Amino acid sequence: MAMRLCPEANVIKGDMEHYSNMSHLVTEVIQEKVPVLEKASIDEFYLDLSGMERFYSCYQWTREIADAVQRNSGLPISCALSNNKTVSKIGTGESKPVGRFEVKEANIQNFLDPLSIKRYRW
Repeated sequence: MAMRLCPEANVIKGDMEHYSNMSHLVTEVIQEKVPVLEKASIDEFYLDLSGMERFYSCYQWTREIADAVQRNSGLPISCALSNNKTVSKIGTGESKPVGRFEVKEANIQNFLDPLSIKRYRW
C-alpha cells in the first residue's frame, strides 16, 4: 500500500538480527551501571535511581550512562530524567535526536503545559 501511495519511495529492508544484537549490547552497558533496569522495548529503558541522589548527581550519572552507551555502540542516545516514566518518556521525545534532558518535580507542570496532547497518543 505504501508503494502504491508513494511509488518513488526508497524501501530499505530492516535487519532484525542486527537490531536485536545492538539492543543486547545497549542492555549490557546499562546493566553494568544501574541497580534497577526495566527494558520496555528493543530501544527503550527505564532506570530506577531512587535514593541514588544521596551518593551522586542522578542527572550527571544518567548523562554518563548515555555517553557510555554511545561510546560502546555508536548509537545516538536520547534520555530524560524525571520522577516518573510518563514524563521521562515525553522528555526523551522532546530531547531527540541526541539530547539529555531533566525535568525536576517542581517543573513538571511548566514542562508539560505547552505540549500538544495530540503529539503523545501512544
